[in-house]
Amino acid sequence: MTYPKLQFHSIDAFRFFAFLKVFISHFPYDLDNPVIKFLKQGGGIGVAFFFVLSGFLITYILVNEKFHTGKINAKSFFLRRILRIWPIYFLLLLFLYLVPNWILTNIGYIGSGYHCDWFYSFSFTENYRMIYLDAMPGIVPLGVIWSLCIEEHFYILWFFVILILIYLALGLFSDI
Repeated sequence: MTYPKLQFHSIDAFRFFAFLKVFISHFPYDLDNPVIKFLKQGGGIGVAFFFVLSGFLITYILVNEKFHTGKINAKSFFLRRILRIWPIYFLLLLFLYLVPNWILTNIGYIGSGYHCDWFYSFSFTENYRMIYLDAMPGIVPLGVIWSLCIEEHFYILWFFVILILIYLALGLFSDI
C-alpha cells in the first residue's frame, strides 16, 4: 500500500552539510589554510545536528506510516534501515579485518589505541567498548563507527518508543 510521503529537500541539504562538517573535521591533513583550519573545528556539532535531523526523519516515517495505514510495518522499517547502513558498514569491517596489518600500517590505518576485536565491531557495540576502555580503536576508521552504532541502537529503541507513545495516545484519546 502506498501513501503520501513528503520529501524534505531542505533537511536533505542540512544533512549533507552536517556530513560535510564531520568529513572536513576528519580530514587527515593539517593545511596552513585558515579557512580549512576553521572548518575542521567543531565536527561534533555536525554529528549532533545529523542525529537531530535523523531523529526527526525516523519519527516522521513511523508516524506517517501509522497515520496513513493504521499500522507500522516493522519488517519493512528495519529492512530499509539495514539496507541503508549495513552494506557499506560491513564492507568497511571486512576490509579492515581481512587486509593484512602491514598494508593498513602503510596506508595510515593503524594507529595507537586498543587492539580491535571483531565481535564488538560486527555487533554494533564498538561504541560501548570505547566508553569502557576510555580509548579509541587501533584501526583508524573504527574510531568513527561509534556514531553508526548509536544510530542502529536508536532505530531499535525509537521504534518501540514511538509504538508505546502511539498506543498511549490512542488509549488516552479513544473517548474523544
